[in-house]
Amino acid sequence: MDGKLTKAELKTLARCEQVIETGMDTYFQVGQALWDIREGRLYRARHETVEQYCAERWEFSRSRAYQLITAAETAAEMSTIVDTPPRRESHVR
Repeated sequence: MDGKLTKAELKTLARCEQVIETGMDTYFQVGQALWDIREGRLYRARHETVEQYCAERWEFSRSRAYQLITAAETAAEMSTIVDTPPRRESHVR
């Protein structure tokens, strides 16, 4: 292990880490958006239920959609208790 990275490699590493960093926060944002859609019944123009909306629009099962919603709710509640809320959805579950 030589430990040395070229400038191009450092740039690639930074770009990749940014993608990973952004992805870590995604569950929270997706869960919040699904919660807003569910609570506001924003699916009703084209779908009978939020479950139908998730399945047809996003190919999420009912259980997956509710996992994301619950994870976002839990992370939001935890943010009032701890300085750093969990970064991964699996940690919240």
